[in-house]
Amino acid sequence: MTDKDETLMEFLDGKGCISYGAVFDKEMVQEFLGIDLPEFATKAVFDEAALCELKAIGQVREHLLGQGMYLKGEGKAYRILLPSENVHQVEIMLSSARKKTRRAEKLLVNSPLRASTKERDSQAARILMMKDSEAKTRRNVNGIK
Repeated sequence: MTDKDETLMEFLDGKGCISYGAVFDKEMVQEFLGIDLPEFATKAVFDEAALCELKAIGQVREHLLGQGMYLKGEGKAYRILLPSENVHQVEIMLSSARKKTRRAEKLLVNSPLRASTKERDSQAARILMMKDSEAKTRRNVNGIK
């Protein structure tokens, strides 16, 4: 384990793991975070360890997005995608967002209306419509289908 004040991002950068195409083991991340997975334990123990790792990796992933990099989990390792792979990842993310929007619209349309929720339902519908319009505009500007 390294200095407690050092972030995972700083640790990975110091190891030369912050560049396009870089690959590093999940075990290295777990070791830095002080996660020691026993061979046998309760589900709660494994869940707590997974959440700790996910939180730290989420912060690294968010930081890397600001640098035009995407961190992807691949089996027992993490890999920073190459610039040529970023467009495909963006398409995957947009597809997922569109699916979630369609599911939200379906739920909203098929939810029974009650007098006390009419205002909230119409507000949710406006928000969905606005988000869909914003997404279409962004896709058109960036030339993405």
